[in-house]
Amino acid sequence: MKKGIGHMTHSNEEKHKLVSIDLTEGKRVFDTSKMDDWSQEEWEAFVGDENDHQHHLEIPLLNTNDYHFLISSVYLNEATKIHTLEMQIENRTEKDLSVLVKELKLDDKYFDIYKNQRYLVKAHEKSEGKVEVLASGDIYDLFNHSLFMCIDIEEAQTGKWFEGYEFDVKVFSEQ
Repeated sequence: MKKGIGHMTHSNEEKHKLVSIDLTEGKRVFDTSKMDDWSQEEWEAFVGDENDHQHHLEIPLLNTNDYHFLISSVYLNEATKIHTLEMQIENRTEKDLSVLVKELKLDDKYFDIYKNQRYLVKAHEKSEGKVEVLASGDIYDLFNHSLFMCIDIEEAQTGKWFEGYEFDVKVFSEQ
């Protein structure tokens, strides 16, 4: 095995654990092409109330004895056109970990995330990180139904690969 800068190079794709999440179960499907004709009741059902959301989208990815991963927000900076996924990562292990987001796909579009840093998460601590991608259009043109993210988890000091996950999340129902 060759050593890279700060980590070991390896091919672990076949060892990634696939986590499929369907957040659409039990949710009503709306025909957004007919929004102009919706009744007040339909609008209220579509947008929900303050208890349904806090003006952002949370996507729980993983909650095990060792880790907790949550996308806490998905938003677009209108001025820079940078789309951001904010993540909360909790390390419940005895070792400091390095978490690397390797791949991101929103709906059917893959994004180059080479500029994103590794997230160092000390033993028994929480950390926050951001995955930022530059894309044209607004968040609703870009992200209509699904998210795919691939991550690697390594021991921070040695770069030893622990495990990897592929998250395939259906967030909104397809029209």
